[in-house]
This record gives sequence, C-alpha cells and structure tokens, in this order.
Amino acid sequence: MEHSLVSRLLAHAAARPADPAIVDERRTVDYGELGRRVLSAAGRLDALGVRRGDTVGFSFGNVSAHAVDFISAVYGAGHLGAVVLPLYPDVLVERQRELVGAFGARWSLAAEARNLGAEALLLADVCGAPASAPASAPPSACEAELPFFYQFSSGTTGIPKAVLFSHGQFLALGRSLVGHYGWKASDRFLPALRAPTKVGLRYLFRVLMVGGAFLNVPFPNTRQQLSETIAAFGANAAGASPWQLRRLLASPPAAAIVPALGFLESIGAPIAADEIEAIRRDLTPNLHVNYASSESGLVATLGPGDAVGGGYELVEDVTVQIVDEAGAPLPAGTAGAIRIAVPWLPAGYARNDAATAQSFRGGWFYPGDAGAMNAAGRLLPLGRSDSAINFGGAKILPEDVEAALLRHPDVSDAAVAGLPEPMAGEIAVALVVARRPLTPEALRRFCLAQIDAWSVPAGFLFVDRLPRAADGKLNRAQLKELARSLAHIAHSTKP
Repeated sequence: MEHSLVSRLLAHAAARPADPAIVDERRTVDYGELGRRVLSAAGRLDALGVRRGDTVGFSFGNVSAHAVDFISAVYGAGHLGAVVLPLYPDVLVERQRELVGAFGARWSLAAEARNLGAEALLLADVCGAPASAPASAPPSACEAELPFFYQFSSGTTGIPKAVLFSHGQFLALGRSLVGHYGWKASDRFLPALRAPTKVGLRYLFRVLMVGGAFLNVPFPNTRQQLSETIAAFGANAAGASPWQLRRLLASPPAAAIVPALGFLESIGAPIAADEIEAIRRDLTPNLHVNYASSESGLVATLGPGDAVGGGYELVEDVTVQIVDEAGAPLPAGTAGAIRIAVPWLPAGYARNDAATAQSFRGGWFYPGDAGAMNAAGRLLPLGRSDSAINFGGAKILPEDVEAALLRHPDVSDAAVAGLPEPMAGEIAVALVVARRPLTPEALRRFCLAQIDAWSVPAGFLFVDRLPRAADGKLNRAQLKELARSLAHIAHSTKP
C-alpha cells in the first residue's frame, strides 16, 4: 500500500525501472537505480545506528555535485521512519548548528566533516559506492502516521517557523497539488531552483510522486536559454518565480518555446495583471498562478483560461474563509483576513508555541494574508496583512532582521522596511541608529553571521532616530515613507 512518498517512489521503481527520474547535465538516473539507491541508503543508515523516530539534520552542500546522493539519503531516512530536518545550502553553518539543537536532531549528515552538535554522518558512508540491491531489506517504518519532514516557513532568529508533516500528511498535500494540475508520469519538469534547495526539493517530491522526470538543471535567464533547455532536456513543464519570469520577459525573443511548455507555474509572490498577460502572450498561454503556503500547500490557482481579475479557483479539499478580526466570516466582496482549512494541516509550528497560537486556531491556519471571495466563490488575494516583506517569493520578517541588527554593539536602534523593486517585488532596507560610525558593508557582514543570506537587507540607511510612538512601538507606515525618501543614499555611512 502506498502511504508515503517513499512507498510511491519504490512502487515506480518496481513498475517502471527504466523511466527517467532525475536528469542533470551529466547523466540520467532512472527509477530502478534511484530505488536501489534509496534502499541502499536506508540499509547503511540503519547499520550506522539511525532508528525510527530519530531526527536527522541534512546539511545540504553543493546543489549539483551531491544532489542524487542527498535525495537518496532523504528517502532512505524516511524509509526507516527517521525524521528529516533540511538544512538548506544557503543557511550558514553556524545557523545550521542552532537548528540542529533547536529541533533536537540526534544525527547530522553532510558531504564533509562538519560539527553541527549531533552525531555526524558522512554522505560518502551512506551513499558512496555504486548502488546495488542490499543483501537484506532494510527495516521499513514509513507508516502514514509517523513524522517525516520539517517544512520551513519563515523565521530567522530563535526557533524558526516550521511544520512537521507526517508521511500521510505530506503525501496528501502532494496529491492535492498534482491532482489539481493534472501532472503525470510523462512530464519532464524544470524547477525554479535545483534540488536540494528548499524550492527544488518541494518540486522534486511532487514530480517523483507521479513518476515524472525531474530536470535538476539551472533555470534559464533568457528566452533563448529557455528554448535551448527545452530542446536539450525535453522539458514540457516548469515552475518559476515572478522575478525569474520578469527576467525572461526582459530578454530578446527566441524561437518556438510556446508549443513545448504545456505547463508553467508562477510561484511564491504576487504577479501583476499586465505581467500575466505578457507571459501568456510571449512565453506560453499555459500559465498557472498559484496562491499557496508552506503550511497548507496549494490553496488556489489562476489557470490559463481564467480572466486575470476573475479570482483564483480553490483546490479540491481546501476550504477558505475571509474573516474579520474576531474570526467572524465576512460576506462575498468584503476584504478581510484569509484563513484556510485542509485535511492534512499539521497541529501547529514545531517547538514554537507563540507562533502556533497566532497562526493555528480552531482547526484553521491564518497565513497573514488579506483577501476577499467574489460572488462566484473564487479567491481574490490582496497581499500581506502583516509586516512581512515578500522578496521574490521569500518571506522576510522585519522583526527578525531587526533583532539581529540590535545585537551589534554599535547599533542602538534599528528597523526594517520593504520597498518596491521591479524584479524582486520588494526589497528589505534597514534604518539604523548607530552609536559610532559604521559602514553598510560592516553591517552586512554582521548580518550574514546572524541570519539567512536572503534576509540580509539590500541597503542600510543611517538616521538619528526612528519613528516610534510614545509606547515605543514602531510606526511602520512612517518608517516606509522615511525609507522611501532616503533610498537614494542607501549605501551611505553615518557621519
């Protein structure tokens, strides 16, 4: 019985061993080989002492050199009933060590020796030799109810926001997405980012679930490169961020890519109506714009035949309500807070009671977005209802970046605002009150040691004071106006 992503993959390996599973510039790994690699990794992890219920931190390194080995080890750990804690390539080693401790990982797996505060495993010891059928079957403990995978949302200091999905929940979330989109085994999917980045892994899980081919190659920068990638790898489906799509639209036209791309998904951030029309006209008419969250999965989509202003169609088994501040449902056409209910929703954020109380209430998930439902029952997303900055699909929480800046001994006050940016949507800019002269580069280096690289502000503005109320709370509307007025000197230093 297929009750997990692992059992689905092994079923494909048994039924269609010669079909391509993972393809990159160097080689193609078919499902038969990938299945053998997964079982071999599970056997070695078992021999090394990894047991059902253990949490393993996966310190993903170079996204191209070790991708297949890491993917095999992730599925192998899941086969044993171990829990996967992903430590993505853009997370600094110091931060990885904090996450291993925060989430209670017993083991850490890396391509090279790395002290992360847990019992260390080397990738070469788990996946080093060519895959072959194991002498005896490793123990299988990937039951539907067992925890499997930590999916991170946002949070860059303290305990970040992550939900722990069971095997069954993760499979149900994936089935919802691929069922709505109609993905199939003949698809050859080009992801927005390679695995094992966060975005790349999410796509990989879904593609391997249906038995398709995951093209683990860089996403093209121009329309000509996209045409060449389609020709070289046979891609007929792709996912991209609005930032990547804007870059393609800004490039010179290329020969016939429209007939080849039967599916293109825009992910992670809002995209303007005129951009949707341009993509449909210049790249492919088969564009799907999604509204989704890490916690609930795919919620609603604007499909190829949908009018741009006509609202997003809800995915099957997903319930959405628009509510007021008291949680009372609002009538159609009235803007309010979005809340979501899905059968596979986790109970809350792992080891983060405060964030759970804020976002998980009464069986509903509150993503912090505003929206409305139209008379046809379609969702109209209206953007963030909180202070999060949407940087090309990545959510940056100003409070977390501010906390990092305030740890600098020469910073007496700090605040972060989001400013519009044509390619990324929004960029984060820090306003800093310094005790003594500082340079933007010094603050950037300091931030890189404190938070994830993508959360580091794009610019630093030095001011004498911040717009705070009498009770000390930041006036974020005034803050944004101040940042906008000073943006032209974002790389200055305090005199």
